Amino acid sequence: MKINKEFIFKNLTAVLAVISIAAMFLQFISVKATATASSGGFSASAGGGDTVLDGFSMVTSGGLFGILLDICIVVIILSSYLPQLKQYRKFVLAGSAVVGIICLIIVPGNIASEIASVGGNYGGASVKVDSEITPQIGYWIILLCYIAILAVAVIQFFNLKGNKVFDMVNSDNEAGGEGAQLGFNSEKLKEMTQNAVSGISGAASGIKDKISGSSSSGGSSGEAPKKAVQKGDPQEIMKQIKELHEMKEAGVLTEEEFAAKKQEFLDKM
Repeated sequence: MKINKEFIFKNLTAVLAVISIAAMFLQFISVKATATASSGGFSASAGGGDTVLDGFSMVTSGGLFGILLDICIVVIILSSYLPQLKQYRKFVLAGSAVVGIICLIIVPGNIASEIASVGGNYGGASVKVDSEITPQIGYWIILLCYIAILAVAVIQFFNLKGNKVFDMVNSDNEAGGEGAQLGFNSEKLKEMTQNAVSGISGAASGIKDKISGSSSSGGSSGEAPKKAVQKGDPQEIMKQIKELHEMKEAGVLTEEEFAAKKQEFLDKM
């Protein structure tokens, strides 16, 4: 199966966000806790096995920062497809990626603090709980995705160019996308304008040729002018002169052509 690289790069941030969601189902962190109890100069310690949390368990255990971690992923996906967010997309991507990375750093510490809070004084014995937290595959995947999203935001923000990767990443840049769309519309409008002008010019040439043909035929036939003179209606002639003037103002007739035709009509009165 052939991978469409252009499609992936155009939707790179959304793809990375989806990968981040998938990574939440994987092993995220492992927690190893050790409890030490001391009383009357005696101490004892006990350790449990490693407890492995997936991404969703870590989110629920990480408090506010755990929730923010999920929110950042959702915002990144929305910014890729909501038109209302596209003009702010570079800022949304950069902000969400930075907040996500911060959350990834803080959440394991919050879990360690929550485990340590279990310690205290119990029946005259002091209990201290230490924990060792080790990031797992899901943690590293999401961290890499956030770093990649931040890199995309930087490339788009500074409009970096120079290689194929930058160009494909910038193809999804909102500013660039709008510019390309406006450029397309400008070219399209220019083309339509040129076609319209050509059409008007063609129509004007046709009218001009028709008038010239009428003039030539009138000049070659001796009876037609005489007949027109005999049946000349001053109001009709003035109307025709007015139409000639409008054609001259529109650029269809030159000043000389207008004057010649005007004189022809005046001679018929």
